[in-house]
Amino acid sequence: WLNTPTRLMEASGTSGMKAAVNGVPNCSILDGWWDEAFDGKNGWAVGSGLVYENQINQDIVDADNLYATLETEVVPEFYDRSSDGVPHAWIRRMKESMKTAFRQYGTHRMVQDYISNMYLPAIQLATQHTKDKYALPQEIGEWRKRIPGRFSTVTIKEVQVEGIHGDVFKLGNQLTVKAMVDKGQLQAKEILAELVATTSNEEVLIDCIPMSLKETEGNTLEFRAKYTPNISGPIRYGVRVIPVHSGLANKYETRLIRWS
Repeated sequence: WLNTPTRLMEASGTSGMKAAVNGVPNCSILDGWWDEAFDGKNGWAVGSGLVYENQINQDIVDADNLYATLETEVVPEFYDRSSDGVPHAWIRRMKESMKTAFRQYGTHRMVQDYISNMYLPAIQLATQHTKDKYALPQEIGEWRKRIPGRFSTVTIKEVQVEGIHGDVFKLGNQLTVKAMVDKGQLQAKEILAELVATTSNEEVLIDCIPMSLKETEGNTLEFRAKYTPNISGPIRYGVRVIPVHSGLANKYETRLIRWS
């Protein structure tokens, strides 16, 4: 199944999923679902996922990568047949393609995600909100009125990283990140601290790790997280704090955030 969108323009790729469940290997640009699904055994990737600002350069590189993949990988494997005339490597790839699609990209998994991540939490939150004549929504309403002013007093005083030498870190090692936060007018339970890692151009979120509150001294809170990156290459990282309340549907509801 050949799919060659300009990277970052592919909405999803459900046609490729349908092809995969029917035993048709994908040969596609690393975008949409294929960027998540490709594992080296279930199809072929066209290029390495690089994005160029100039569309002409993008098209030239993508075309070169496409022809190279077809000529050196796809076509040889299709015509590589044993004495019985069967392309065994191709068939293995067909089977891997079907496994990937059925396991991760089927409707059963999608519905289960909706139930687990959306419907049940919404029911639980609605149950909390209707208790005691809607006492919790009233509390949240008052909290949200005051939180912008109160959160403005919060500052990230210092961030320390252990386990890295300069800007070089060996894949597989573990980082320890500490953040000293002045909680200002907030209570400790109202502050969520997170370690965020992205690609070097901040295009892709790699990890978002909640940091644990380890020590409290006066108005200063020490948050800490251990992190082991699972990819190589340039990575940017930062620490952020967000005001939270147990009655909110998600941590982003206040639209307030402070970065180190």
